[in-house]
Amino acid sequence: MKNIVSITNYINDWINPKGLKRYTVIILILVLEFILGGIVFATGGTKYVYLHTMYFPIFLGSLVFGPLGGLFFGILGGMILGPYMPIETSIMSMQSFSNWSLRVLFFVIIGVLMGLILKLLTKHIKTINTLAFYNSITNLHNRKYFENIKLDKDSGYFLAILKIENFSKAISNLGSDMAEEILENFAHKLEYYKNFNNNNKDEIFHFSDNEFAILLKNENSESGIDEFKKISKVLRYTIDLKDTKFFPEISLGVAKYNKNNLELLKEAEMARILARKNLLDFYMYIPEVSKQQMVNFELFSEIPRALKNKEFYLCFHPKVNILEKKIEGAEVLIRWLHPIKGVISPDKFIPFIETTNFINEITLFVLKETFKALNKLKHQGIDLNLSVNIPLKYLTNPDFSRAIEEFKNLGYPLENLEIEVLERDLIEDFDIIANAMNEIKKDGIHFSLDDFGTGYSSILYIKKLPFDKIKIDQTFVKDMATNQENQDIVKSSVELAHIMNVYPLAEGVEDRESLEILSNLKCNYAQGYYFTKPLKFNGFVEWYKIFSKDFNF
Repeated sequence: MKNIVSITNYINDWINPKGLKRYTVIILILVLEFILGGIVFATGGTKYVYLHTMYFPIFLGSLVFGPLGGLFFGILGGMILGPYMPIETSIMSMQSFSNWSLRVLFFVIIGVLMGLILKLLTKHIKTINTLAFYNSITNLHNRKYFENIKLDKDSGYFLAILKIENFSKAISNLGSDMAEEILENFAHKLEYYKNFNNNNKDEIFHFSDNEFAILLKNENSESGIDEFKKISKVLRYTIDLKDTKFFPEISLGVAKYNKNNLELLKEAEMARILARKNLLDFYMYIPEVSKQQMVNFELFSEIPRALKNKEFYLCFHPKVNILEKKIEGAEVLIRWLHPIKGVISPDKFIPFIETTNFINEITLFVLKETFKALNKLKHQGIDLNLSVNIPLKYLTNPDFSRAIEEFKNLGYPLENLEIEVLERDLIEDFDIIANAMNEIKKDGIHFSLDDFGTGYSSILYIKKLPFDKIKIDQTFVKDMATNQENQDIVKSSVELAHIMNVYPLAEGVEDRESLEILSNLKCNYAQGYYFTKPLKFNGFVEWYKIFSKDFNF
């Protein structure tokens, strides 16, 4: 099963080679240096620019073996181009001692510095990768890991999402200290079932506190369903704890892989909800039946009416520069005031809308209302940036380009707009997206990457795409005051952001202690309920006028 994680592990094997592979890499770099020395000699000597090709093996040595590798291969490269290498081979004019010795010194300095920088960078990347892809309690792969793996739709994959429905009740009755023991025992049951049935192709995940998943590879649909029937029974067996017994109430939903990982997750979760609702051992996702029963899908037909009747409105969630102690912007959040169901938060409809053409209309609506809000703010003497959430793939949509051009012609302040992107799908061509972003940035628009720290793809994005800011996911920020692992992730993310010349913003700040930690870590921006909940326009303006006069946290 090819995935980003396996690719990075492969790269890490070559960056940190061991055993025979280590000696092989050393020999290859040595051979390359001597070959390049021969090329320099054959092309006329050190007088010509070909001697600069020696930086390549020095760089490789620094990358693979760190500062010591840079030192060793820097000295060797300098000596190869040193006392026995003519300045010009046509007349066999030799170099002076000062000439070649200074070059050796320069090669060494460059090699060691590059080794130190690359070692620091790979250390931070490795820390984020390790901490972000595993659950700290069960050491099983988490949801973000699953989102990043690549599955072959012709290989017959099934995904079962299972939830311990009475987990919260158990904690209330047995105490929070029993939570880890319950989860560890449940994970052991899953591992035992996998090993007992010799299902080496199966993979187990721990998505959240009380939610697990099993990925089963089985080309036969009927046998795959039979497998999950067995699993649903085994997982309902009693869990023996130290002083008592726990009877898990399990809801289990199954879906077959057809399109992509996110669709598979969504369908399995819908199946799980239906299994719980209908008191079934488990439920197999059937598109036609599920769509009729799921409330979220019923909302689709109401979106045109909601747009026409102006049921959607915007709220504003401030972004605070905690180092300079000032309010610099706000995130624009869409809400839906349904005439019967009341306020509907975006997580109830946006994930589904993103898979339809409605996302175009919703995005244009949010952009128009955002620019109107910017003009209102400027008329009141408030100069802030507003950020909107837009799917990364939508940036290459011609409708989006036309809309930006229209806003520009209308004289809207594009320089006060920030686009936040959250890309869950893997990008096949970074150049296309990068070109689109750079074209948009010419109008003064800024970009930030949402939910940073939750996957390797995020690191790849800030390396290949022109982001100005990263938003460290609230999952790690919320409890970092009491969770050292999460604090380490935030610390590494902030340091990595500074190394890569982007500004870090921590979202999900809910208490003073977290804010002080972020300030000490030199995190530039913060966002969260500690300052205020998202507010409607008038409420936001009132809050801004009060808070900006007395900035005290």
